[in-house]
Amino acid sequence: QHPTSNPSAPPTSLGTLTSTSTSGGSTQKIYSNGSKCGPKNLPRKSTVITTSNCCSPPSITSFTESPTCSYTFNLCQPCPPPSNLRPTVLIKKMFTHAYDNYIYNAYPSSNLLPLSCSGSKFDLIRIPMVTLIDTMDTLYLMGNYTEFFRNVERLRGMRFGVDQNVSVFETNIRVLGGLMGAHFLATETLTVPVPVNSIWDGEGNVRSGPSTSGDCCSIKG
Repeated sequence: QHPTSNPSAPPTSLGTLTSTSTSGGSTQKIYSNGSKCGPKNLPRKSTVITTSNCCSPPSITSFTESPTCSYTFNLCQPCPPPSNLRPTVLIKKMFTHAYDNYIYNAYPSSNLLPLSCSGSKFDLIRIPMVTLIDTMDTLYLMGNYTEFFRNVERLRGMRFGVDQNVSVFETNIRVLGGLMGAHFLATETLTVPVPVNSIWDGEGNVRSGPSTSGDCCSIKG
């Protein structure tokens, strides 16, 4: 039973869709020339259906008939699945492409030159492996814990006592920030075990790969 005092029989055919409009999370559709209504089979004037994402089971939240044979429905439907899934996958693929090419073509230099696919210094900081340090927290957030701990081992023997003039800003955000972020994530949130043999090879070297890079740069090794 519809929530109205004395409704006519609801339409069995919506008729012709005459307009559609969207506002926020709601969509409104207006139909005309549908089935007859009421005991006298009067011509139906219109049917207005407004659908909103209520994150609840599908239901009719309200129904009115005013004037006679002009229907207004308000419907509730489940929220759609997150639309950001595809961008998330794309962003992860782009990051992996850039990171893999740094490891295979530029490590342990500070930067990767994208056109020549070769390593270069970063004059504002002047220490090696700046890109590696800068990306550790991103590796962790993307769930690549194996590569994260490979980088921990790559950095274990690094010396930071460089007698150089450096940019305090760049050093703070990329080196200090990268190391502090990685340390916090690893010590406060890590619950996934990483097998030792996925970090070290049989000769005591830190593993590299497998790579999932695209078509920009050649992969060595």
